[in-house]
Amino acid sequence: MKKIVYLIVLFIAIIIEARGQFEAVGYDFSGSATSLLLNPGTKINYQKAFGIPVFSNTRLFAGNTGFSLYDLFAPGTGFDEKFYRTLDKLENTDFVLVNIKNEMFNYGWTDDLMRFKYFGMYLEFDHITYFPADFIRLGVYGNAADIYHVYDAKYLASKTDLIETFYFGINKTTSFDLSIGYRFKLYSGIANAQTVGNSGQFYTVDGQRNFYIHHLDNIDIEAQSSGYNENEDTASYYLSKFLFSGNYGLGFDFGLSYRYSDKISLSFSVLDLGFIYYRKDINNYKISGDYQFEGIEIQFSDNYEDYWADITDEFNENVIAEDNTDPYFSIRPASFYFSLKYGMGDLKNQSCKDFMNPRNEYNNYIGITAYSQLRPVKAHVGISGFYEKKWSSRLSTKINLSMDNYSYSSIGAGLLWTTGKLQWTVTMDNLYGLTDLAKSRKQSLQIGLNLLYF
Repeated sequence: MKKIVYLIVLFIAIIIEARGQFEAVGYDFSGSATSLLLNPGTKINYQKAFGIPVFSNTRLFAGNTGFSLYDLFAPGTGFDEKFYRTLDKLENTDFVLVNIKNEMFNYGWTDDLMRFKYFGMYLEFDHITYFPADFIRLGVYGNAADIYHVYDAKYLASKTDLIETFYFGINKTTSFDLSIGYRFKLYSGIANAQTVGNSGQFYTVDGQRNFYIHHLDNIDIEAQSSGYNENEDTASYYLSKFLFSGNYGLGFDFGLSYRYSDKISLSFSVLDLGFIYYRKDINNYKISGDYQFEGIEIQFSDNYEDYWADITDEFNENVIAEDNTDPYFSIRPASFYFSLKYGMGDLKNQSCKDFMNPRNEYNNYIGITAYSQLRPVKAHVGISGFYEKKWSSRLSTKINLSMDNYSYSSIGAGLLWTTGKLQWTVTMDNLYGLTDLAKSRKQSLQIGLNLLYF
């Protein structure tokens, strides 16, 4: 038990330093078919599953850590004042994130060895852009007020993906206490645009021959893209990329659920350990080099000298800009989940028909879920406490209180309802934000519709 406490303390310590967005409500939602995508090792209480095409699992998320619409358009003061006030509060690690995921189909069955096997495909759009606050303020204010400030190119980070993911997974209850699952993925990259891993610095110091020297040191900035071909700019061409994009990659998911004691259970999962190799319709742009500028030394003579042209030529000789069509790798944003929950009370009218492991089901659960995701610039981290209530073997609800990049106290809720063989799953995060969308910094909705055979 001490080890479990140490793990929780460790996650909380990390979260104090950085917070992030995650699917807090849907993870480890007992009995939900949609939770299998978040944890391949979740305990399964059905023999066969069939996802309603297009409706089996749809998730929409949008969030902005830097500001809300209300910050810019609130009544009372002028827009310019609100703009500068918002700009002054921005940090280099603030970002905007949009994620849309739609599972097109899935099917799962239990084989003769009591392993649950399944396969499916989903479409995903994922976009993240960091606000390079220092560079934005440099463009608006200049650097006269802070001459020696270092502007770091690593904060120039953005990534957009449109991908298809085909997957095949196996879930196995190895003993009454342990369930393990793994899933293999084939990615098809329809489109990608990214500028990540940039380096280099801009700063100004006191000069020798002039007041200041402006430095560009070790500049290495590259923007990469795949998916656009100006010679094939037709609807049929881009539709064909949904079938054969030419950009492929591999991924792997792993998860487990472990019953530590009669009432305490743990779960862990790692998702999207993988990459995509882009080699079709490549358009890249790269800038690299070093340059120092200490002003213009004017020579008074009868010969005219084009000083601006000289500066431009010198700059272009030292800071090289080039286009290329080189293939490149794009690393998937791997996610890590950990959950601990405690069961209370016995589930009424439980039977082996309703649950494969009836001893491990209770009326109520309380617990904690922690999360980390690898993103450009820094990892996103979040934590959530939850209460899950089983009203019957076919109706459950869940309430979460989460802390992440967008809020210290975001309330989410989930509903799991099975009628006949049809299971409905609905989860929402940041319910309070629905009362005033202009002030909300994030909104999330997930809907799942699956046929289950017990």
